[in-house]
Amino acid sequence: MKDRKKYFFVGARFFCAEKMLEMGLNIVCFAAVKDSFLAQELERRNIGYVSVENKKQLLDLIRNTEFDILVSNGCPYILPVSDLKKEGQLFINLHPSLLPDLKGMSPVNGSILFGRAQGATCHIMDDGIDTGEIIAQIKVSDKADLPLDLLYQLTFMAEGEAFLKAYERNFRPISGSNATSGEFLYYSRKKEDQLLHRDDGLEKILKKIKAFQVEGQYARLICHEKEYEVRDLIPYTASFPDIAEREDFEIVFTYKKNVVTAYKGTYLLWRLNSADSLLSGDLLL
Repeated sequence: MKDRKKYFFVGARFFCAEKMLEMGLNIVCFAAVKDSFLAQELERRNIGYVSVENKKQLLDLIRNTEFDILVSNGCPYILPVSDLKKEGQLFINLHPSLLPDLKGMSPVNGSILFGRAQGATCHIMDDGIDTGEIIAQIKVSDKADLPLDLLYQLTFMAEGEAFLKAYERNFRPISGSNATSGEFLYYSRKKEDQLLHRDDGLEKILKKIKAFQVEGQYARLICHEKEYEVRDLIPYTASFPDIAEREDFEIVFTYKKNVVTAYKGTYLLWRLNSADSLLSGDLLL
């Protein structure tokens, strides 16, 4: 039987929207965050949408649109669901983590930073932040060893599959899915999380770099009051040049935008956005 429900899609990401289009669902409104990937893809495909620039505009649009199911995917605003929801309507959200773990704005970063399992969840929306009952989940990986740019893509693709799985369940929540106990994390990215310190130790420094290793997020270090973006950090061993007397994080040499430092008798190759003003003998951290 053909699905006659009317869907309202709001957000910034496209994979779930693409899945809904492939399924032939009746999407009566696309509300795309201005300049988002969703907006770009809808334009490229000549699909009409409303460009969302602020919360008030979105709330007015929701109140004035007739629909059965609202699907949120990358919406930057917390919706007052109990005030918006009309009788018979359903509000669901796609979130890029295995809820109830890693609620918040930056779960993909958090999964790498804290070594958590990775995936996507479709859940009922309530007035809380990622707190509604879980309908379906797709796991991507148990290990935090994927590059951030790849993990973003896989997780967002998994959101589309989580929607399909939820749809096949007729959006019925999984029994006992609203867990309230356990060691679950909430994570939204903060600038201080991206700043590297010598006291972090190499393992934590490597995790920070990997957790923010995309354009616009890179981990940073401050040397001589100048801030540098850290694009990558590669530990390696070599017998030349000799670094036996070098201090940890002391600069051995620089070339182009790269800096080589000593660390506990081995070497660290730092790939930065610039190596200006950094000299042999300086302490990078």
